[in-house]
Amino acid sequence: MSSELDLGWEDVLHRAKRRVPRRRLVLAAVVAVAALGGGPAVAVLLTQPPGPHLPKAADRSNIAVILEPKTGKIVLEAAPWKGHDGICYLILQREDGCATWSPHGAYFDGGTPGGYTFDSRVRSVTAQLPHGKSIRLTLHRFDRLRVTFFTSTRFHAGVQGYILRGAHGEVLSRTRLPGPRKP
Repeated sequence: MSSELDLGWEDVLHRAKRRVPRRRLVLAAVVAVAALGGGPAVAVLLTQPPGPHLPKAADRSNIAVILEPKTGKIVLEAAPWKGHDGICYLILQREDGCATWSPHGAYFDGGTPGGYTFDSRVRSVTAQLPHGKSIRLTLHRFDRLRVTFFTSTRFHAGVQGYILRGAHGEVLSRTRLPGPRKP
């Protein structure tokens, strides 16, 4: 005897089997666009990954990418900023933007621990979490872009601050983030 939940689940599975796979729909769209003389548009469609990507101001001929080894997901994309002395970036498929280079400029994310710094002396970054916890972040140095990104693939709500340290453990910068706003 099947319960109402089992019957509902069977219906979901049955409907899923009848759906046209997404690849077939994409292929059909590509063929239709190509038939209408949109060859260059097809190339753009095929080269753009789904979801967020680098800002349009990025020099796409010179992109640096970091992948998460276990999953193969993109952790970070960075490229020079066209027409500026700076970078464009996409961190963890969430945060993107472009920034002008400055010797000690930096960006610190208050959600998933991460950000970047232009300070070439930075050798380690620690995120300060609620209740006195802290985690050491992974550094990604791009010498040709003159920037160091720091990331964590684990989400930790409520980052309270960051400590950037030099080669001998000396504190180069201590940053406190503003807390949540009270209504």
